[in-house]
Amino acid sequence: EFVGTPYINIVKAAVIPAILYYTGIWIGVHYEAKKYGLKGTPRDQLPKFGVLLKEKGHLAIP
Repeated sequence: EFVGTPYINIVKAAVIPAILYYTGIWIGVHYEAKKYGLKGTPRDQLPKFGVLLKEKGHLAIP
């Protein structure tokens, strides 16, 4: 309420631009990787999510 507008109204106004921004970034990275012939890591070589979260979960905190 520092700006005189309820926080929920600010969140509502920011959702669509945020989704568009991250979608644009994802599409850009996808096509750059496709241009250079980069492939993702095969599923059998990916670490288990629980182990990854336990070991490096603290890095997800902004």
